[in-house]
Amino acid sequence: MAFNYTPLGLFLFLLPTSSQATELCEEAFCLSATPEVCIVQRAGDRCEQELRVHWIATEIQPLCLSLQGEALACWSDVETGSYQEKIDWPQHGELALTNAHGQPLISLELSIQSLRPRQRRRLGSPWSVF
Repeated sequence: MAFNYTPLGLFLFLLPTSSQATELCEEAFCLSATPEVCIVQRAGDRCEQELRVHWIATEIQPLCLSLQGEALACWSDVETGSYQEKIDWPQHGELALTNAHGQPLISLELSIQSLRPRQRRRLGSPWSVF
């Protein structure tokens, strides 16, 4: 008997269910974002890419997801939440899950990395007598 698995079918099979994801979170709040780093061609380039965020809380309360202090989405009376949207990435920024008073409960760092970093300035002369 042969089994034919498609890559998508196998991927969906390996994804944790919501109850499994809750069991994996051993803290009061868990926050995950994909990706956490946006890759650009050259240093200084803008990056606009989709961000996927999932969070889990141990108790039901109103929570907001914010990037650099600006609210992206808010939820009330749920233990888990998801956010998915194309954003303009900050060079270095903080993605935070905040309570109703705006106090951060848990956060992640987001950043932009380049394939070709800025050229380093040469400290010495390119030639030498010795």
